[in-house]
Amino acid sequence: MLLEQCAQLVARSEDYRNRVWEERRLGARDAVSAWDLSEFRLASARLKLLCRDADVLKSLQRLHKAGEDLGKAWRPAAGDSDAVDAAWRGHRIALDDFVRHSGDLVGGRVVPRVRASRE
Repeated sequence: MLLEQCAQLVARSEDYRNRVWEERRLGARDAVSAWDLSEFRLASARLKLLCRDADVLKSLQRLHKAGEDLGKAWRPAAGDSDAVDAAWRGHRIALDDFVRHSGDLVGGRVVPRVRASRE
């Protein structure tokens, strides 16, 4: 169950990033607003109930904050490239940190990310 919640949070976060990218680079409309935040919140709540590892919980808090920051930077004008770029990088760092800590917790071997063009 712990692995499932960690995986759900990573998947939901990557989906969120992809939606911002689609709006930003491809001109998609309403992709971010259609993102299901409730699934992210549910997985977060489950992880908080199941996990007592301080590093994982701290990295989850950082991921949540980075997601908020990205949303705040993206929503107002979607045109302030510097603010969005900074929030985008911050979210990637927080997500990678969460993957590392949750992977350590569930005993997975965490492989360093290969940087993709959407980063």
